[in-house]
Amino acid sequence: MLGAKRRDQLYPYKRLLDAGVVVASGTDFPVTPPPDQFVGLQTAMSRSLPECWDGYDDFKDMVMAPPDNPAQDIVDFKEAIKSLTISGAYQNFYEDVTGSIEVGKSADLVVLDRDLEDTIVHDIHKTTVRYTIFKGKTVYCSEDEF
Repeated sequence: MLGAKRRDQLYPYKRLLDAGVVVASGTDFPVTPPPDQFVGLQTAMSRSLPECWDGYDDFKDMVMAPPDNPAQDIVDFKEAIKSLTISGAYQNFYEDVTGSIEVGKSADLVVLDRDLEDTIVHDIHKTTVRYTIFKGKTVYCSEDEF
């Protein structure tokens, strides 16, 4: 819809990091559904749409990056996780309260059904949350855990 030239400049994630910008990620829902941080994580690391995305068949072979050098916009796992955690807290001026697991912080975390570092990038969107812990208390437990 935007044309190749504009498309290739969208979300220059890695180029922003390389320039020293603190990049915070989120779901952008309802602009870019679904509201799923694992879809965002996978997209940041692959620059392609996951299978679960509406319209996947129309775009499955498209890489959302300049075609001559798609790697310039792909981030690694640690950079992507940082953008979803401490960088998001920084963006909201809460980095002293949350965004990392440290003594004195809010103990906000999730327990997942898999080790993301050992997951094939194109399968990250299949990740599910088993528990959500907020301020040190379990506030969500999946039905599988009952």
